[in-house]
Amino acid sequence: MKKKEKVKMRPLLINVEKLAQWNSMLNHWKWPEDMPGKPVGFDKIPEYLQVESKDRGVLVTKYDIITPVRNLIENIIGRKECLKWRHLNNLNRTEEQFEKWWLKHHKEMEKAEKIREDDE
Repeated sequence: MKKKEKVKMRPLLINVEKLAQWNSMLNHWKWPEDMPGKPVGFDKIPEYLQVESKDRGVLVTKYDIITPVRNLIENIIGRKECLKWRHLNNLNRTEEQFEKWWLKHHKEMEKAEKIREDDE
């Protein structure tokens, strides 16, 4: 009988800052140059469907492509990290300013969730 070999697992290295940066760029309809998987013709497709038309058939938009990617990033690193990168890099806030904003924002989100739960 063969002896079972132990499988060595390498830790998964996640660059939180890079994922947060990509999330922010995607939020502005831009595909990061260092992010793999850019769909062919991405820069030419509409951001979202503005007018519904039966003649156009199925039209894929940037929203259709970007939304699942942004959701995946947020699930991996968390909403807080995504928003923190935006505040520090796009809004030029300090970490202290962000943390203060986050505490207030997070409490408001919890209140809104509680209200929704109570209504159900």
